[in-house]
Amino acid sequence: MVDLKVLSKRDLSNRMCNYIERVENLKNIIIDLLNNYDPKNIDKIRDEYRNLKNEIKEEANYLGKEKNKIVDISEVHNCYYWSIMEASAYGFNSRINSTIDQRLYFSVEEVYYKLTKYYDAIEWKNHTM
Repeated sequence: MVDLKVLSKRDLSNRMCNYIERVENLKNIIIDLLNNYDPKNIDKIRDEYRNLKNEIKEEANYLGKEKNKIVDISEVHNCYYWSIMEASAYGFNSRINSTIDQRLYFSVEEVYYKLTKYYDAIEWKNHTM
């Protein structure tokens, strides 16, 4: 795990953008599957769901340790911390091998919402430090 305290605001913003883009892509693949059933994407969806769930959970566990708190470094660090913690706590409610249905989609949508909740406050994608 990368020490998030030493990452610059730009690096942390890029890291968050990567998560947001991956979750958005996963949402789109799920919507496509629900609208036009294509079994070739089932494994892709499950793999990416599992990977994102594990990565964000691992990052939340890391950030949850007192020595790894990053909230006092900058506004970007603070927003990153809360986005990851909330996405881990409230998103990914479906099991990894569950049926790909609207429940799974809403679980991913909740992750997307939590990751972008602070977006307007710091403008992740346009952050130039």
